Amino acid sequence: QLADHKQRFGKELAVAQQYGAKMAEQDQQFRFAADSLVKQDPGAQQALASRAAQMGTGDYVATAAANVRSGPNGSADRVASLTKGQRVHGMAEPASAGWRKIALEDGTAGYVTAKVLSPAGGSGSVPAPASAPKPPAAGSRNVQVAVAATETIPEKRVAYNRAIDDAAKQSNLSFNLDQTS
Repeated sequence: QLADHKQRFGKELAVAQQYGAKMAEQDQQFRFAADSLVKQDPGAQQALASRAAQMGTGDYVATAAANVRSGPNGSADRVASLTKGQRVHGMAEPASAGWRKIALEDGTAGYVTAKVLSPAGGSGSVPAPASAPKPPAAGSRNVQVAVAATETIPEKRVAYNRAIDDAAKQSNLSFNLDQTS
């Protein structure tokens, strides 16, 4: 029975991973559509630039190799590494002094020192957010769509991928413990 449960759970995890891949594909399509809307709306461009500067969100490029950590300090566990020139996405979460929460292309989330990040297409280091994030202007539908495409959806996708990984780790531990008992 245990082997049957393990096999069914493995199949469910595979379906969840396929769904995650489909979410990533749709995320890219939604970003493209949002970018197209914003390109046609100078007011939305200005509002999004202001929001990104305030929150530290948006796309960034690593100016040097660095470790991505599980928490906002140098002694936290290393979850990944950045190479110089690698693009990452800044997440809408208050950052600790000198650290920025980011998401990698594969959905891995973690913290990196802000000194090694530069806004994509810009220069200089990433400014720390001034205060709590403000919601997008209610009057600009293009801004709302762009915020969903660049902030909300990627964060939910990262959380979904993390939940799948955690379930896989927990199931491996549970099934292995049950087999040795």
